[in-house]
Amino acid sequence: MRKKLLKIALTLLAGYLLLEAGTYFLMGYVGIIADRPSFNWGRIGVHFYKDVPTDWAIWHEPNSTFRHLRSCFDIEYRFNSEGMRDRPREREGASSRVVVLGDSFIEGWGAEEEARMTNLLERAKGKEFLNFGCSGSLGPIQYYLVYDRLAKLFSHDQVLVGILPANDFDDDNYELWVDSGRRRPFWVGEGANRELRYTEAKPRNGWGPRLHRFLKEYSYFYNAFESLKQRWKWRQRNVQAGIHSRFYDFSEEEMERMLFSLQKLREASRGKKLTLMLIPLYPDANRYAQEGKSPLTKRLEAWAAGQDVVVIDLLPWFQQRGTKVKAYSHRCDNHWNARGHQAAFELIEKYF
Repeated sequence: MRKKLLKIALTLLAGYLLLEAGTYFLMGYVGIIADRPSFNWGRIGVHFYKDVPTDWAIWHEPNSTFRHLRSCFDIEYRFNSEGMRDRPREREGASSRVVVLGDSFIEGWGAEEEARMTNLLERAKGKEFLNFGCSGSLGPIQYYLVYDRLAKLFSHDQVLVGILPANDFDDDNYELWVDSGRRRPFWVGEGANRELRYTEAKPRNGWGPRLHRFLKEYSYFYNAFESLKQRWKWRQRNVQAGIHSRFYDFSEEEMERMLFSLQKLREASRGKKLTLMLIPLYPDANRYAQEGKSPLTKRLEAWAAGQDVVVIDLLPWFQQRGTKVKAYSHRCDNHWNARGHQAAFELIEKYF
């Protein structure tokens, strides 16, 4: 009996090792989009963004570092005393500075700090571009809250906001996040009567979350499986809703929520030049080739005209360069690679 159990155990172990080896190969040579395990006990449960007791709920640990391992990049992020992925910044600095808001694209997910669009702009323009971008499913409501509660404390005369339609509508949808177990801010209500509400954070200390954190750092297969599962859920939800590109497919309620957040941001930044930059992904480029200028761009331009706001739509510009948006992204990830940040810099530098 003991020999039989040992044989079963060895067979299972061999199967698991083959599965891990196969997943390692697929990550490295086929380009499966997933995190890589670090095999470092000290990293279990550590993230470069985290739920924190701020009004915008998601931020970085001040004066910390994080090594981000993905199947096609290995980057170390450094965060300053304010929790920004940026060099040290003084709150009282030059009057001509640009506050930059957004999610992982602005923060520079998978990009070396010096290769980011904001760093390129700073070197070219000879003035500071303060990067307040943060990964972790930030949407327009958090862009407003980060600005109103933190960024506006820094002297500046311009504000640049990166809008990512692919997920910004979903990031501001209370119904999608109410049972997530994470504390996040949302607008609840209608019209001008919308009020700020937070979803409830739930403890993550049971055996399930602990096992998840362990496998994230010690298993290639588990990381690949989790990534594919999340992508499948996202794709199914969008297919069911008939969504192919968020530049074109959105509801009136989603649009009204976005405009409400942007209006709050405009009010908080009154007297500053405000610029919105619309960031496309590969499906958006395909849709643009078929239908031309997007309904989202038209709506935002109509709103901006009465608010003294500039809208920069990168979607047609990327197409006019004669290549697809996909060429500016990591081979294992939708985020900009160094080429993508360089292209974005070249397209918007004349506005600053």
